[in-house]
Amino acid sequence: MPEKTFYEVLNVSPQDDIDTIKRAYRHLMRQHHPDKFTAEIARRQAQGNIKSVALERKLQQAQKHAQKLNEAYAVLSDESKRKAYDQKLSEDRMAAYYAEIRHERGLDPDVGRRTIKTHRHRRAGTAPPKVGALPWILLIVLIIVAILLFSFITRIISPSFRPSFTQVPRVSSAGGGVITSFEFQDTQDDTVNRTSIARTQRANNPTITPLSPEQYERTADRLLERGLVAQAIDTYGRAILYAPDDAELYYKRGYAYAILYYDGDINVGNAALADFGVAIALDSAYADVYLERGTLYFVLWQQSDDSNMAQAALADFEAYASLVENVADSVKAALIVLRETVGE
Repeated sequence: MPEKTFYEVLNVSPQDDIDTIKRAYRHLMRQHHPDKFTAEIARRQAQGNIKSVALERKLQQAQKHAQKLNEAYAVLSDESKRKAYDQKLSEDRMAAYYAEIRHERGLDPDVGRRTIKTHRHRRAGTAPPKVGALPWILLIVLIIVAILLFSFITRIISPSFRPSFTQVPRVSSAGGGVITSFEFQDTQDDTVNRTSIARTQRANNPTITPLSPEQYERTADRLLERGLVAQAIDTYGRAILYAPDDAELYYKRGYAYAILYYDGDINVGNAALADFGVAIALDSAYADVYLERGTLYFVLWQQSDDSNMAQAALADFEAYASLVENVADSVKAALIVLRETVGE
């Protein structure tokens, strides 16, 4: 169980003035002062009664409680000490909040990279997929390479393998002579490479018949999964061109912009806020958008100490809390800090 703050010890709130704190301190000291039990123990000893174990225990508890009350009052009754204590309390809460945020977002402190968090919305299966598929892709590539290598070795040791000087029918060099099988293979490789390059250029050429918004969205999700955030943003943009009323597309692109911002690209913060704003305008009950935009406003407030950012973060977190049943502890902690800040 976490240790009580000085405000909780005196049963007051951080907004109470010094007079309220004094009254609370005096009231609690009258209730828990050790002299009450000391006098009772002395009276019983004077009467020849055996010491009461219960009274001794109550005396020890009262002494500890009085010590805590004195310690709390000594800090909260002094304006400079109270200000320093409030600052430390705020920093502790912020540290706990950031730790919770990093844990919820899957940020790995060892490598400084974040995994992609899946968000559920109305359309099943359209949220950004989770990172973790890359090792399987590498495994598949290794299997394919092993199969190709085995096939090549089998052809070499097979009786039907043709040596390099074997003539290849119906294939002539530029000079009209017969080319070898290795030269023929080089020609095939060049053709394959040119075909691959042409297909890539064709896919990226906007004049070609476009994909559907769903196909663009799935492609962008896969790019985001592999950490290709900039390419994912561009592909989400193409999907938005053909589905401009889809709130989830704006949310996903804003989420990708936010990833770049958290990774150090400070020039994309406004782009993320703009996309989140459009998503909320299209769907005012989209809880995840309020959460992500509130988090971004919260970070901007921490970096700039701008009270407007704090008010915006508070509004978004409160909207998020009103739309979901279970609010994360990190959001609750952020709400406490923001309410105290905005209240000041």
